[in-house]
Amino acid sequence: FYGCKRHCDLSLIVGEILRIPIEFNNFSISELHNTLVYRIDTNVKVKRDTFSLINIVFTNEIKSTKIQITDKDMKNRYGHYESYFNACDLVFDWGSGRDTLRNLIVLKSKKEVDDECHKDDPNVRIDVVSFIHKGKLIKKNETVFIEK
Repeated sequence: FYGCKRHCDLSLIVGEILRIPIEFNNFSISELHNTLVYRIDTNVKVKRDTFSLINIVFTNEIKSTKIQITDKDMKNRYGHYESYFNACDLVFDWGSGRDTLRNLIVLKSKKEVDDECHKDDPNVRIDVVSFIHKGKLIKKNETVFIEK
């Protein structure tokens, strides 16, 4: 009876996770711990979010001045295929200065799989990542350099 049917385990394929690499030059680790981020939505009706940088660091730890940020939605307003970073600006404020990632575009979709066991899993695919930093277009997997 069980020989012909495939048995699925409880594993889940989540898919890709957004990671934007940033190198903070001439910063101390404690300065990064005290850096605030303002997320300003292009929809003026949406209130600006303010939070500590560590809240969007991929590992939730700042151990060096090279980090990766991710689009964690702290208020759970977005599903698997929408991004907290889409259609916004991110302003990094370290007290004595600021820098901005402008016009963020993050588009996601569901990657199709042939495996019946995982056809309903999220399996997120990140299709587009782009934003402007200091007049330069930055795309997926490019590193941002923020100088103090």
